[in-house]
Amino acid sequence: MTTAQLGSYTFDRVTYDDANDVLYLGDGVAGEETDLGHMFMYPDDTSREVVGAVLEAPRQDLEQRGALLVTLPDGRRVDASTLARFCR
Repeated sequence: MTTAQLGSYTFDRVTYDDANDVLYLGDGVAGEETDLGHMFMYPDDTSREVVGAVLEAPRQDLEQRGALLVTLPDGRRVDASTLARFCR
């Protein structure tokens, strides 16, 4: 099973849409977009337990910035460059 780590979150489902440069981690109901254009997913509209994330343009960020920065729901910004292995 392929797993991905993003901050303190671990996701068992990882899908990369190469044509649109979007990395899907886990699943769930869409939450609010972060300041960097990513989105965290929740099990339903009332829970704040993170069960997924959608990272927009991760390959582009890695190529242009040399890093994949993600703002977590608690406001901390982390370098998620280890996810580059999924963006191929």
